[in-house]
Amino acid sequence: PHSSQGARQKEGRWHSPTPAMFRKLKGSVSSSKGELTMEQRKWHGSLGSSDWPLPVLAAEADEMARPGYQTKKADEYLDTPDVLRAKVAVLADLLRRSKNACAYTGAGISTASGIADYATKAKSSVRSQRPKLNNPFEAQPTLSHRVLTALGPDGSDILKYWVQQNHDGLPQKAGFPQELLNEIHGSWYDPSNPVVPMDGKLRGDLCASMYEWEKRTDLCLSLGTTMCGMNADRMAVTPAKKARTGKALGLVIVTLQETQYDDLCSLRIFARLDDCMALLAEELKLSLPAIPAHGPVPPTGEEADVFMVPYDATGGRSSGSLRRLDLRPGARITITSGPSEGCPGFVKRRDDEGHYLIQCEGQTVRERTVRVLGRWWVQGSLDGMWPSLPIVNSEETHDPPRPQAPPKPPANFFSQLGLPPVMIQRPSALRITQTHSQISGSEYHSWALAIEFPSSYPVPLSDMIASVEYRLHPTFDPSSVLVTEAPFALPTMSGWGTFEVTVVINWAPGRGPPLEAKHSLRFDTDACSTTVAVPPLKMDPGFLANLTGSVALRPTQTRVTRTDGSSYVEERAY
Repeated sequence: PHSSQGARQKEGRWHSPTPAMFRKLKGSVSSSKGELTMEQRKWHGSLGSSDWPLPVLAAEADEMARPGYQTKKADEYLDTPDVLRAKVAVLADLLRRSKNACAYTGAGISTASGIADYATKAKSSVRSQRPKLNNPFEAQPTLSHRVLTALGPDGSDILKYWVQQNHDGLPQKAGFPQELLNEIHGSWYDPSNPVVPMDGKLRGDLCASMYEWEKRTDLCLSLGTTMCGMNADRMAVTPAKKARTGKALGLVIVTLQETQYDDLCSLRIFARLDDCMALLAEELKLSLPAIPAHGPVPPTGEEADVFMVPYDATGGRSSGSLRRLDLRPGARITITSGPSEGCPGFVKRRDDEGHYLIQCEGQTVRERTVRVLGRWWVQGSLDGMWPSLPIVNSEETHDPPRPQAPPKPPANFFSQLGLPPVMIQRPSALRITQTHSQISGSEYHSWALAIEFPSSYPVPLSDMIASVEYRLHPTFDPSSVLVTEAPFALPTMSGWGTFEVTVVINWAPGRGPPLEAKHSLRFDTDACSTTVAVPPLKMDPGFLANLTGSVALRPTQTRVTRTDGSSYVEERAY
């Protein structure tokens, strides 16, 4: 068996530390006078003290944390400050003794960054959370992400591996190495690893790596996850079971809510993650690394966004010559692995943080989405850090998509006379309407969006609008939906969280440039709407003659100047 740092070898068996051992090592941890009861073990773990008071109920909930899964009630608990410090001291000693410590993190580690989680149900929740971000790609690492990074190979080198259930890229933004991170449920920043739905199939190579580390891990830190029965929960359960036979240090769980594995713990902590991690950094005297600078990766090719990297045409690492990785807008790419292996696409643009937006052009709706290549993939590729790249340039030449001029309006009496465009009297606003209902017995909500003109406006939508694009949260598949027929409604969608939808109104030919608007989803009402101001649109006068229905025209006087300098007043109907 793999040895555990600090564990004792006797007659061929490994013996994990007992509570008595920790009391000798840390006099401040406990002065226990008796064995723990089953109830105390559930709240403190097997290394707890019978002198510690039980956690306090901090927020009550009427719902289960994850309805439909192996879960507990969503009540939230907090250890008292003294007990929290004592538990963190035990945690610090476990980490010092471990040889193969692994982190297993869920949505709770990112709520302090402004990204919502699934399991919080208490109305008076005590979790750490910034105001929810409209764009989760703007989220920045929490203190917990930074402490785990300080525990990694570039810091104290205690944390050897990290299984991340989230998709948000915050470990990498904090500086944790991508090669030691397993984004088992998908990633927003890896085009070859799209987000896996709850009933979806995990990537085989990521599972193989996880299974290997399941065997090697001697201490698992389960942070911010309710562990409701996912395949990846094995990262916590296996070390916990090995600890019972003296082959590992076991499992440490840090959450506000109870989990189904609390009775397996070596140590159970009820606290806000950032509070716990701050005390741990103090206990271990960690120096938190600065968050890596964001922005474009300096080019190594002939111009910006062009890089010379030691990889071959298939994306495999090469020990020989360098190959060009062209990430300029319009550059053609191919995804090299994962469920979308072979999917073509092109680079749309680089964002302000230096990540690249990739428009995929696969055969299925799931593959025709915009994905993101994290800047760390580019930075690491310069030194050949990755066994393979998520994307490579295809053999096609660099061919940026060129904007097409809108078709000219059909010739009519007015345009044949060479008269200039005029303005039609039109509404000053439109509405994005939302309907919503919660799916019975579920944490999910169904909702739909549509476009409306004011009832007093006589022109039908189909005469004014060519199409409407709805840009959804990147976890939706597809994340962009184009509707080309009136009433331009977004089909009913379902999900658990709210976010800001970008709505792009593409006007009919000759009606002006697209109009981009925002609508914030709301689940606290059955119906709501967002009113959007509409700037004036230039139109061909012939449009008036082709309108269906009656349109009230108003006379407008216009002074026309002749070539000889004289002028006259002309009255037109608008």
